[in-house]
Amino acid sequence: MITPPANSFTWAGERNCKELILALAPPYLVGRDVRRIMDFACGTCEEIATLAPHAQEYHFLDSHFLPAERPRYHLHRQPASHRINLPDDYLDVVTSNGSFDHFRQADRIAAFLEIERVLKPGGVFLFACEYFDYDTPDFFARTQADADMVARNCAAYDNIDLHEICARLTRLRIVQDDKSMLPRGQPLSQLVTTAATRIHTQPSACGLWVTWGAFFVAFAKVDSSLS
Repeated sequence: MITPPANSFTWAGERNCKELILALAPPYLVGRDVRRIMDFACGTCEEIATLAPHAQEYHFLDSHFLPAERPRYHLHRQPASHRINLPDDYLDVVTSNGSFDHFRQADRIAAFLEIERVLKPGGVFLFACEYFDYDTPDFFARTQADADMVARNCAAYDNIDLHEICARLTRLRIVQDDKSMLPRGQPLSQLVTTAATRIHTQPSACGLWVTWGAFFVAFAKVDSSLS
């Protein structure tokens, strides 16, 4: 099995968030026997079937939208913060592609802890997330109140704080030695420039400008004897 790089945190470059898992996840699957894989907060996305075409079980979790029933598909309709109906140490791989920005931070932490529980030791969580810039204290409240933003699935509660999440985990370790570059919820403009990643800016019908980028990072679950 190829040893993953010490630092997996990567800004999206010219890709948008929904392109990140298929573009950046494959090296983390080389040499793995992926039998059980989950897309966490999948919507109708079926990309894990492309990512791991020979898996025995494909699990999809979302509170609203799920793919159609197919052989080997297991659909979990539930909120992100709820316990997953799977045993401990069950899944080989979990992915999430551009969904955690729509959760509150407390729900993100609960979701990470559940993913940590259901992953096998040695399993990986391949994570992509959108991340926003903002210039007013009420920016996130306005995205939640803006019907146009909500309709286009652009509303967000706040920016993810990876430092807080990592501090709550025990066996799920971020594949990142250099943690200084991890976001703490501050505006995107304080973390990255347009030279490092494509930054999108879009107006809403009521005049709210939304500016965002995206990143990818990997997590690996260690054996309990190492935690």
